[in-house]
Amino acid sequence: MSVLAQDPIGKSLLIKGAPDYMLQKCKKVLTRDGKVIPLTEEGRKRLQASIVRLAEQGLRTLAFCQKTDVEDLQSKGKLLEDSDNYASFESDPVLIGIVAMQDPPRP
Repeated sequence: MSVLAQDPIGKSLLIKGAPDYMLQKCKKVLTRDGKVIPLTEEGRKRLQASIVRLAEQGLRTLAFCQKTDVEDLQSKGKLLEDSDNYASFESDPVLIGIVAMQDPPRP
């Protein structure tokens, strides 16, 4: 799921999704000190291991990403009407983080 957001600096595409899917799309990661650095294979494996540990505890995980170099997507008109085009809009985002939450089964 993505949303196009406007802030004082410019437009950003904010994306949330399954961590395994989002980790495949990301080439960069936002560090705790606010720097954007390349997401190495070692970093990807560490993140994946953390996600597995959280899932083993019964937690549901989501990845959050941001893409700041977006064109004016609203001007894409008909392209936005077709969900088959969304993958191209969401390509190469920066991984912001992974969140884990309790999501117990419902009756």
